[in-house]
Amino acid sequence: MKHTTLSTISLATAAWFAFLPGVANAKVSEQTLNNLNTAYLGESNATNRYAKFAQKAVTDGNAQVGKLFRAASAAEAIHRDTHLATIKQLGPTCRKSRDEYKKIN
Repeated sequence: MKHTTLSTISLATAAWFAFLPGVANAKVSEQTLNNLNTAYLGESNATNRYAKFAQKAVTDGNAQVGKLFRAASAAEAIHRDTHLATIKQLGPTCRKSRDEYKKIN
């Protein structure tokens, strides 16, 4: 019987599974943690970028467009926070990435 590890599951699924009892203690590959770190940085950049777009739209007199960009920014912030929570939960399970985990905290 083949055992499935978190490294073979998609990032979205891995993030969701991280909150289930027992799964957080699973061994995580360094690549999975690196992918989550990359995803976190991407979501963080998107959050900030959309917030700037919203600010510019309002300044230019497009309040409705600004509202849409604020909503997009909020959605990206949820993604960012989910990735961060997963990294914090899974980070200590990957020996090679403990130093990276400590940088986030």
